[in-house]
Amino acid sequence: MLMLSSKFVRRMSSLFVQQPSFSGSTPNLSSLSAAEEAGHVQRARHFVQNEVIPSSSHFDSTGEFPWPWVRLAHALGLMNTGIPPEHGGIGLPLTAKVGIFETIAYGDIGLGTTLMVSELSQQPLLYAGTLEQKQKFLLPMLGNPFLASFAVTEPEAGSDVSNVSTSAEPSEDGTFYVLNGAKKWITNCGVAQWLHF
Repeated sequence: MLMLSSKFVRRMSSLFVQQPSFSGSTPNLSSLSAAEEAGHVQRARHFVQNEVIPSSSHFDSTGEFPWPWVRLAHALGLMNTGIPPEHGGIGLPLTAKVGIFETIAYGDIGLGTTLMVSELSQQPLLYAGTLEQKQKFLLPMLGNPFLASFAVTEPEAGSDVSNVSTSAEPSEDGTFYVLNGAKKWITNCGVAQWLHF
């Protein structure tokens, strides 16, 4: 399993151009003290040790989606961690998020992937969404254990976003869009509250 330390993530993050965030500032990379970050990771570790690992064989053998884990992760504040405080979230820095998801993936890689993809799906809205879009799609996720999905992969283009062919055409009356295209291998697709294309 790939393990990334918070120090490594901070160092690597400083090498990339920062994208504007929700509020117009740069992404939150390290605004918590080491003790605060450790507290979030410790909460994830406790969740994994006491809930995930003891019951992972059940979900592996039955193929059931682990909704009990998702509900508990949500209740513990381990989901939607990038939504900033000005929009009702906790706005954890990247280093804390890496620690949380690394810990969850240690317990169950499927759950770690599910929660990380849900957060990935939120990023376009956080960076470029209108206030109305943020309220419609992100705020309900704070109060409910909803998941989102990032639907990129297509049968012909794979995950090469420069070659996807799915299109959105406005309806004749302009009140909605019609999506045309095919997607495949979309994590969270069958359980997501909404999908980002």
